[in-house]
Amino acid sequence: MEFLNRTRGYNLNEIMANKSALTRINRIVTVATGPVIMTTSGGEFSALMPHLVRRASGKDIPLIFIDTRHYSKPTYDMIDYLKAENFDVRTYSAEFSQEEIQEQYPDWWSETDPNFSQAVFDEVVRKIKHEPLERAIDELRPQMWLSGLTGFKTATRASKSIIEYNAREIVKLHPIIDWDKDDVEEYLTWHSLPRNSHHFDITKGLDQKKECGIHTTFGE
Repeated sequence: MEFLNRTRGYNLNEIMANKSALTRINRIVTVATGPVIMTTSGGEFSALMPHLVRRASGKDIPLIFIDTRHYSKPTYDMIDYLKAENFDVRTYSAEFSQEEIQEQYPDWWSETDPNFSQAVFDEVVRKIKHEPLERAIDELRPQMWLSGLTGFKTATRASKSIIEYNAREIVKLHPIIDWDKDDVEEYLTWHSLPRNSHHFDITKGLDQKKECGIHTTFGE
């Protein structure tokens, strides 16, 4: 709250617009007076942000992984890589197994099924993704939340700002929101970072174009 009060009169997005991602992270994180977190999906480019934040801030900020219990091995391999690199990975898991979810909500994910229900889909996403994140936020009580969102992924993300303030009074920093795919690929290649090309997040639908709500409706 102190950070919010101190910065309300400034247009931080305008100030940060022409700054590098490293500068954005350094200037925002170093003035935080409360806990800071990052989130990771274990996805294709998930090695980038922890590496970038470590370079920019000199800190290993808690890295929150929400385990829906519906990921495949390559995603868990990426999380294992981040742990092996000594990042502060903290896993918050869904309280329901795949089997339990399937038993209660048969084929909840199957958008091609004539009985598909968006309401049921949203309910499952809430249980396996939003609820564990709520637990993480309640436990860690962050003042700031860093994410590796990039605008080229979806139109919704393209409209996001570098800095946002959400309903939980958490400052959200998207330091690479204006990077394009070439920027991301160049960073990964330059720093010899791995990719997870086989990441699949069922909460984003079969076409992987849905927003799971973590960075759209959750807490905004």
